[in-house]
Amino acid sequence: MKRLRMMFIAVLFLAFIFGCGAMKVSPVETSFTKGVEMVEDKDIGKVYLAPDFNFKGYDILLITELSTASVLPQKGIDPEEMRIYFKNQLIKRLGETGVFKTVTDDNSVLSSKQASTTKILIMEGIFTELDPGNQALRYFVGFGAGAAKVQIETVVKDPQNKQAYFMVSDRRAAAMGAFGGNSKAFILDSLSKIAEAHASFIKRIASGGKIEAP
Repeated sequence: MKRLRMMFIAVLFLAFIFGCGAMKVSPVETSFTKGVEMVEDKDIGKVYLAPDFNFKGYDILLITELSTASVLPQKGIDPEEMRIYFKNQLIKRLGETGVFKTVTDDNSVLSSKQASTTKILIMEGIFTELDPGNQALRYFVGFGAGAAKVQIETVVKDPQNKQAYFMVSDRRAAAMGAFGGNSKAFILDSLSKIAEAHASFIKRIASGGKIEAP
């Protein structure tokens, strides 16, 4: 019992030092999803889901492009590093759902001999916000000041007719941690949570569920 108590205290201490986790906040409208009717979901921010579409019957989900062209490098935050991390998180999390036989970033699947008989979806995305915030403001002011923020928008399409079946705008913010917390840790936590939310939502829909309001 004493050992368990000490482990619990250690976990609380680490959470205090590195931050208490990124929280889902309302996305800011950008040109990527502008004009698209989207609704709030309990897990994944704002979404658009084509009528009667449920992700079932597709063999491969191909993650093609995750653009960071809209964000600038910040102190300690390399957009390319964050892009690769997020892509790998998507592949891992979406692969674990079992909805698709394969989740990959290998574009050769589109030109393979099996492509004509394989049902494929493609996922594209764009980072529309990648802001480490201000550690000093988080420490001295608090109440959300200087929060680290991440917003990513993704779309799932048919590679043949380019029809969009699923669109997401997900935004996270984090501001709590000892001495203002670690900005990079906040960003990585946000990216992990956004990827996890994608997986949770897609699995829910493929299992017969629906969009659920917060």
